[in-house]
Amino acid sequence: MWKNLKQLSQLIGKITNRVIIGDPLLIHAYRSYGNQKEIILRGRIIENEGITVQKEDSFWRNLVNNIRRFETDELRALPVHLNYNSEEHEMVTDREGYFTFRIPHSDVLANSFIRWSKAELSLPEHKYKSEQLIRSPIEIMWPGLNSRYGIISDIDDTILMSHVGSWLKLQMIYVTLFQNVYQRKPFEGMSDALTFLSQDEQGLHINPTFYVSNSPWSLYEFLEEFLHIHEMPKGSINLRDYGAFFGQQLQDFRQHKSNTIDHLLQFYPDLPFVLIGDATEKDPDIYLEKYSKYPERILAIFIRKSRKKESNLRVRELFANYKDKPFYLVKHSRDIIHYVKQLEWYKTK
Repeated sequence: MWKNLKQLSQLIGKITNRVIIGDPLLIHAYRSYGNQKEIILRGRIIENEGITVQKEDSFWRNLVNNIRRFETDELRALPVHLNYNSEEHEMVTDREGYFTFRIPHSDVLANSFIRWSKAELSLPEHKYKSEQLIRSPIEIMWPGLNSRYGIISDIDDTILMSHVGSWLKLQMIYVTLFQNVYQRKPFEGMSDALTFLSQDEQGLHINPTFYVSNSPWSLYEFLEEFLHIHEMPKGSINLRDYGAFFGQQLQDFRQHKSNTIDHLLQFYPDLPFVLIGDATEKDPDIYLEKYSKYPERILAIFIRKSRKKESNLRVRELFANYKDKPFYLVKHSRDIIHYVKQLEWYKTK
């Protein structure tokens, strides 16, 4: 479905006049993360589509803006500079405009709670009218000494009402194209549930949150703003590239969520995780596979019920094979808090 939207947006872009506002190139700096040995920083370079969003935007204004999100003109083979701790690093964008820095790191964790630091990205070969380099800060999340576990959460139909399971995905297409970030709705109580999991009794953010979704990177800014508006814990957002793939790239595309969770479990080898998803598609299967692979690392699995009875029945049947395990099919976000309070690892913290 996302591929079809991108193709549609590219066609419309060719037959309409595009207005470029601000810098001709834009650095999308994705929230990144580090451990005691390494920092991973990601982003993308695209042409600036001049998208501005207001709460009162009309049905048609939303359509134009949302199509522009998918009509990305990426910049391949473009040098990108990273300045971190007064050291310079260089990377070149791939054919879709993406870049990834993996920087060795040896500092010992000093904070008890989640810490955010910043680095700076720049494009040395491109300047704007002011003759200044195009720059962007990039944020890095660091778990703390008191981090007891991490939270990995899906977004669509887990936090954000996306209607992925609607007939022919028509309702999903409608809200994606004709509503903006202020008009989209979260599931009630999800902010409270995630905040409860991420904070200690004093309200300090100690447990890192990683949002892992099969949505395209084109929606990154939208999702980042949505999570902020609805007061979800600040965390890394991990989305999927919808470019053309072959061979291993195609496999990576299909296994994005599974591969990302594997990566996080390996990147933070001393951190167990709580997994949160929904019954609409494959979250239960992926999460149970991770439990089978890392039985000591998965503290609990929470799956939000779908509107489709057959989807919920399928999850119940899957969970029936894991009796007495902390795997829950929940109707409301507050159920997550209720069940967590009963778990031994929470009561003995």
